[in-house]
Amino acid sequence: MRTPLHKAQKFICVLSFAHLSLLELLHLRNTGTMSFKILKSATDSALIECDEDAAKILSATAGGVFKLARVCGQSIEELLSMLPLPEQAKFSWTVSSYGCDKETLEDTRMGVASHLKRSSLGKSRYLIPYSQGKDAEIKIVDLVKNVLIIDQNKTKGFDVTVNCELGEKYFGYTEFVSDVRGFRERDFGRPYQDPTVTMSPRLARMLVNLCGLQKSQTLLDPFCGLGTILQEALLMGLNVIGVDISSAEITKCRENLNWLKKRFNLSPKLSSNVIRGDTLKMKSSDLPMVDAIATEPILIPRLDKNPNGAKAIEIIRTASGKYRDSFRAFTEILQPRGSVSIVAPDLIDDRGKSHGIDVAAVAAGFGFTLLQFPNDPGVHNPCVVPTTKRKIIQRKVYVMKYDRRVA
Repeated sequence: MRTPLHKAQKFICVLSFAHLSLLELLHLRNTGTMSFKILKSATDSALIECDEDAAKILSATAGGVFKLARVCGQSIEELLSMLPLPEQAKFSWTVSSYGCDKETLEDTRMGVASHLKRSSLGKSRYLIPYSQGKDAEIKIVDLVKNVLIIDQNKTKGFDVTVNCELGEKYFGYTEFVSDVRGFRERDFGRPYQDPTVTMSPRLARMLVNLCGLQKSQTLLDPFCGLGTILQEALLMGLNVIGVDISSAEITKCRENLNWLKKRFNLSPKLSSNVIRGDTLKMKSSDLPMVDAIATEPILIPRLDKNPNGAKAIEIIRTASGKYRDSFRAFTEILQPRGSVSIVAPDLIDDRGKSHGIDVAAVAAGFGFTLLQFPNDPGVHNPCVVPTTKRKIIQRKVYVMKYDRRVA
């Protein structure tokens, strides 16, 4: 049952994975237990309307939302009239801007600085954003550590946010941030981690959310590795099943999940079953039926450098066959109308050309179709996972529905 919009406020969602974050946001709107409206969206941000409870839940639930800023208005004067000032002798503050020019950032900083001086507060320290381009902000880890520190329900600082990429200028202040420390601990604090092959818990959370499941339903990761997707699914109240062909990975996955259950005090009613097996040869007799599949198959060889074009084509052709075998196996264990969020590789050759798997075409013959958002024309499915670095392999996420009748 959805939560009604009581005392709706406007918030700016700062997105961490561009179009993929927006896809997750739409999915949470359509299938989640919270209620919010998406008023506007751009590549890296969205303007939503909801009550405080929904905003808080969204910040804790979404993997692709870095922070939510309460909108005060469309002028610096409106911002200053609503900006909550710290009651501390010393505090830090900063200004984050998105899609704005340097003049807007500086005008906002000067306006806030003058307001603080007139208010006769304690000693304040302005933290300069690391980036000075159209997007200017300090790192989210530093924001949580040095600015948005909460002590006895009082913040020791504030982060003013100005957004210019949504067609109009919006001023506000950050009120909710994602579980930065939790994501980091689940990445680097668990018993086993291998950053060369595993995805981040934040991206794993997004894949889980894109499945649109309700609590106590069952999610399968048929290429589970160290269990990153499984751990995020458990935290969302889902039962999980993991399969991997490697005995060593299975052992490590089980230890990671046991650590997670103890560290985050998860309900003993949640089921986690991790087994060794070959996903490409799975049959209905091997596993119980599941409600959704979220996975990143590692079905191409590890490469130390970008291959030439001919080699890249050969690798992708071989991987395409394995993805086809995977979807064939999925039909054996996925419930009718079940969902799949799956990552496929785009291989970059030595000339910078991208070679990818046409997952939609590969899966279509088995009854899988891309999830459509007809009322949201700006939504992309599949979505490329953005990266600032040139890589050998880039990720692309597909969200699909299974209809056994058309298989």
